[in-house]
Amino acid sequence: MKIKKYLDFITEKFQAEQSDPPEMASDMNTYNSLEKSISDFNQKKVELSNIYMTYKDEADLINKLSARGHIEKKTNNKKQIKFNNPVLALWSQSCELRRKIKDLEDGIKNEEEGIKSEQTNITNNQGNQTIQDSSTSKIDQSKANVLNKKNEVAKLKKEIMDIEKKVNDKLKQMKNDLNISKKRIDYYKINKRSASTTQTDITNQ
Repeated sequence: MKIKKYLDFITEKFQAEQSDPPEMASDMNTYNSLEKSISDFNQKKVELSNIYMTYKDEADLINKLSARGHIEKKTNNKKQIKFNNPVLALWSQSCELRRKIKDLEDGIKNEEEGIKSEQTNITNNQGNQTIQDSSTSKIDQSKANVLNKKNEVAKLKKEIMDIEKKVNDKLKQMKNDLNISKKRIDYYKINKRSASTTQTDITNQ
């Protein structure tokens, strides 16, 4: 599933002034927070995917996530990882599943190579029933392992599609919230300018 970027509507950031009402300042903070989360996701999701596809072990994963600023603080337990960005946190779940698929596919390749090796062993030992029976048993077990791994890969691919749909839905909701905050900010600004103009006219009378 293609993840939408949602870059077109991110055009500015806002800085509240002391004279701004609390509601306007709140909307500005909300807008800036949403803008940062979406921008960070667009910029870092590929990097996060690469980290998950290449990490050596749990400690290496945590070190890489920490070094690249993806998590709040280091932990000794992968299950306790807390991402700074809520969308990247969701995206990391699909990254982890893609890594599992890679490991499973590597396992399938090894099983299939083992099957070829045992088939060669049978061919080279036509007169030895013990070796043939042993190799046949290994082939049957490897074929069963391949089937189980392929079924698991199919299951994980479906889970990835479900997660990526959630990511897109999350981004869509954030876009809507961003637009709502932007409309409120624009409304406050128009009223502020109107009030300022009115005050100036009164002063000049």
